[in-house]
Amino acid sequence: FNVFILPYVMQLRFPTEANLKPQTLLSNFFTQHGIDFTNTEETFRRYEKDYRDLYLWDDPMHFSVEGQRILFEIAEREMKPDLSRD
Repeated sequence: FNVFILPYVMQLRFPTEANLKPQTLLSNFFTQHGIDFTNTEETFRRYEKDYRDLYLWDDPMHFSVEGQRILFEIAEREMKPDLSRD
């Protein structure tokens, strides 16, 4: 079980402390309660093209095909078993 914290458009457009407060609050909560989580904001922020290409047109929260591709890559990386832990 791993919770993924996903960014919305304004968090990528203006990554201010105030805009990123939801990530901070959730990260603190999950850490305090021993819940595995992945904050994906930084990965999405490093996207080299226009951040608006990551979302559906005129929709600040739902990912486009490109955004879904990046999310899939994050999930695949996070869920891949670490075979060196035996």
